[in-house]
Amino acid sequence: MKLKNIVITGASRGIGRELVKQLATDKNNKILALSRNMDKMQAAFGKLPNVSCYAFDLSLNNVSEQASAIFSEIDSIDILINNAGYLVNKPFMEI
Repeated sequence: MKLKNIVITGASRGIGRELVKQLATDKNNKILALSRNMDKMQAAFGKLPNVSCYAFDLSLNNVSEQASAIFSEIDSIDILINNAGYLVNKPFMEI
């Protein structure tokens, strides 16, 4: 069976972290975990053989360069889970 390349953004905590753990149980999945927090990713799943962790920060001006460096290692992306988010802690009517 062909390996599936799965990219998960926001992988250092919450839903992203749990998705990485769950999808990594299938050895036919190659997980590319992206987050600003490498330490949290390494602690959570750095030892899993089919998970590669990458620092990725959407707030920087070089998003294209970051993406090119990461995705140059793979031929295609089979699944993208765009889980990265930004908290705006205001009442709804103020947003």
